Amino acid sequence: MFCAAVLTHLSFQYTDTLIPYSSSQTPPMSPLPDNLVIALYSYEPDHNDDLGFQKGDKLKILNTDDPEWYMAESLATGQRGYIPFNFVAKMDTMETEPWFFKDLSRNDAMRQLLAPGNAPGSFLIRESETSKGSYSLSVRDLDPECGDTVKHYKIRNMDNGGYYITPRIAFNTLSDLVQHYS
Repeated sequence: MFCAAVLTHLSFQYTDTLIPYSSSQTPPMSPLPDNLVIALYSYEPDHNDDLGFQKGDKLKILNTDDPEWYMAESLATGQRGYIPFNFVAKMDTMETEPWFFKDLSRNDAMRQLLAPGNAPGSFLIRESETSKGSYSLSVRDLDPECGDTVKHYKIRNMDNGGYYITPRIAFNTLSDLVQHYS
């Protein structure tokens, strides 16, 4: 059995057939090499052998012998130097998404979302504190009786690798889930 997704824009139609594979097979590999990363934050070098970069820059990791400082090369400039390991993430991970906060607690999520400048509907996804390997969606809401509140929703994992909040609608990726509810 296969599924087809159809996208229509003006007079152009594109059909993308999803190719199923059984769980006994190895899933397809990512087309991105494991050593490509994206900067999560900007970094100003402290030493001559450090590599400075801006948030969003793409880098190639050359050496990880030091667990806290990686030798990297900027894909934009070709310059090489040491970078702090926790300022970058692999390009094909959720950590590069602006709505993903890996180690944020439920209480910190509430504080962040209730901060000035965040309107009702502002949201973030974080790792669940209570269910290892699961995620939680935290959304700022406006309750007519209570005022500004934050609601938390458990994002459940499917056996086939998908995600859902309600079993009626499932998604292949968290990005698909976010796009649907946004």
